[in-house]
Order: sequence, then C-alpha cells, then structure tokens
Amino acid sequence: MVYSPGFGQFNPFGNAGVAEIDSLNGLSTFYNPNTGFFVVSIFIREYRNGIQIAQYRRDLQLIFIPCPANEPPQLTSAQQFNYSINEGDSLCIPISFVDLEGDSIFITHSGLIFDTLLFNPPAILNDNNGLGTDSTEFCWVTTCETGGPNVYPLLCRRVIMVAHQNQISLFIILMLFL
Repeated sequence: MVYSPGFGQFNPFGNAGVAEIDSLNGLSTFYNPNTGFFVVSIFIREYRNGIQIAQYRRDLQLIFIPCPANEPPQLTSAQQFNYSINEGDSLCIPISFVDLEGDSIFITHSGLIFDTLLFNPPAILNDNNGLGTDSTEFCWVTTCETGGPNVYPLLCRRVIMVAHQNQISLFIILMLFL
C-alpha cells in the first residue's frame, strides 16, 4: 500500500495523530486532529509456547468528531497509586470521581488479578457509572499461594467522551514473606 507523505502503517492519521495498542491488555488509543470517518485494520497473531496458533484481522471504523472543551473528572478518593501488601492480607481501596461539568463517568477495570483462572479468589472491582459523580471499591483478598514479589497493574478508565478519555493506574505490589 502506498501512503501519502506523513502517513504510514504506524501513523494512519498522520504525524500529529496517535494509533497505539497496549500489548499487555489490548487497550487501544486513537487520536486524529482531523474530523471524519476512518478505518484502521489490526492484524493479531496469537502464540502459545512460542508457536503461532491463530491469526486475526479486525477492521475498526472510527469516527472523529469535534468535542467541546471538557475537564476530566477529578479523583476524589485514593490519592495513593502504589500499594504494598503481604500475602494473606486484604486490600480495599475506595475509588470516587466527581465531574464538575456534570458529565457521565464510567469506571471500568482490567488486569490479570481479576482473572478467576489465575487467582482464587480474584480481585473485585464493580464497574460503575454515574452522572457527575461515580464511586466503586477495589478489593483483593490474597492467599499464601498468590506468590511474589509481583507487581499487579490495575487500570481504571474514566471515559468522558468517545474522543476523550483519561485513565488512572493503580499498582499493587504483593510481597512474599516465608
């Protein structure tokens, strides 16, 4: 495929645009300074034990629209973003946001510590949404089998508009003591 100057497979929206995929959780970020309708293709290869077992191609239709200036919601609870706990301990963190403009707030989560196939019990964070304010709580009861020292990233997204999103990341360090 031949691209116009300033465009390419890694910068489909030009030098001022952004097209990124987090290789750990698949969270995609797209930004285009130009409004309009666009399509990007994502090619995914799945490997197990170093051997490719599948491949997928997904076409995403993206609409970039002008959004009015909008301040992101403010985190009004947990001001600490790194936590250390011992195996067998529990951790509960209240998470609250307020949007001074009264916009919708959506709290979602991702991370390996929520996977019931990897952790028993897994961490819990109920996805939630609200108008102007939103709250939830992250809780994790660890066991002696959890292992460590490990860092478990927890991602909570605050979605303001389709074209604007902000996120916070909490990191939980689980310490192993024998």
